[in-house]
Amino acid sequence: MIEGSQNPWVERFHPFLDEVAIKERALFRPAPLKDLQAMPKEWALRQLYQALEAAFYPTTQCVRILQRWLSIAYAHCQGNYSGHVDYLGRLYQKKVEIMRGTHAMCLTGLGGVGKTALINAAKRVFPPTMKIVTKDGMFVPLESCRIMQMEVRTNPNDLLREFCGGTGSGKDLTDQSRRLAFTNGIAFVFADEFQFNTLTTIASAQITKMLLALNSLGIPFVYAANFSMLHTLNKRNQQERQRLNADITEFVPDQPDSEDWRETLALLKEIAPETFVFDPVKDAITMHGLCAGMKRAMAKLLVIAYSSVHHKGYVGIDELTRAYKAGDYASDREDVLALQYMTTDVRRKRKDLWNPFRSVNDMAEQERQNSEKRQEHFADSSTLAAMPKAERKEHAQAIRQKPAKAAGIRNRDVTKSKLTAEELKRNMQLFRDGLKGG
Repeated sequence: MIEGSQNPWVERFHPFLDEVAIKERALFRPAPLKDLQAMPKEWALRQLYQALEAAFYPTTQCVRILQRWLSIAYAHCQGNYSGHVDYLGRLYQKKVEIMRGTHAMCLTGLGGVGKTALINAAKRVFPPTMKIVTKDGMFVPLESCRIMQMEVRTNPNDLLREFCGGTGSGKDLTDQSRRLAFTNGIAFVFADEFQFNTLTTIASAQITKMLLALNSLGIPFVYAANFSMLHTLNKRNQQERQRLNADITEFVPDQPDSEDWRETLALLKEIAPETFVFDPVKDAITMHGLCAGMKRAMAKLLVIAYSSVHHKGYVGIDELTRAYKAGDYASDREDVLALQYMTTDVRRKRKDLWNPFRSVNDMAEQERQNSEKRQEHFADSSTLAAMPKAERKEHAQAIRQKPAKAAGIRNRDVTKSKLTAEELKRNMQLFRDGLKGG
């Protein structure tokens, strides 16, 4: 409760707007898991996966997106709440009008890149729910944001009934939802898991109707969508596309050599400090190559690796590389390889892997940069990690005699010029061949 505040709807945001506060509140560090070996295997795997899924390191990209959402919610409150007197006057009007300030916003990205985790982090960084006392003595809850889980909704009426707890349909439900949002000071709505609705036969039309229903409330809202859903929405008529696709933010994987990626791996290592023995700095690029920077795939890879060594309980880069080759990781491995070697044919067949609103040149350049970083690290990390111990020993002896020839990579000074396309393809194929072997 904000005592004595003249405008609690706006002032509740003041402590939460700067980057330091956002990063501190967004960070989620699960309690370390100890004595995993002593647990029954399946229980240990379950505990490990849940902790890895819950862990959240707020990268520079995350903080930037969260800060923007907070700023939009803050601006919404500034435009719609000027104080107690105005609030009571509008509250008792027959119809509540909300001043719109933004279009619908879309958060998109690869499946498993961390969209849901980012939305959950938003719940932590937005002001907590509190109560205020109006000038006429009424206790009113202030709810800064709300997350709507969309996979169980089938139509706009269900969606709005869930939002406002009301009855009826159509315009009546919209008015009820708008009144509740104003009364409770809801300044932002997150619609997550819309992609699950794509399983229905009338997916495109129903998704569009649900999104437009939320958009009609006048509250800033973000909907999370995978690339497949964006391709679907992009086929809708112009008026709908203008309402729903005007503001798209792509949540991209961290760079393989970035501080953010290393800090993310360090946080994951803290979850099982007695078990995880990989090096978040030295192994960062190699580990990125095994999951393409997708956090869900990285969590899955760690669990698969641990499953095979539960009896001894240590997971390092060798165990992760073996897990990469495992049957349980086959689907993820297919995605990783497709992302690392994106061609016109791959883009045609795998629309779930690329953003239709992002230029092909941008995607190609990003992957070229990531590939170059992986290849520069290739001889010292990825190839060696993929080899059995005996082969690594022979490789090391060969390297001392004929470095370039033994590594299979042309001798060159990478600091003087960028790798060519042919070299990238050649080195990537060597990397893949190494992963298939052993």
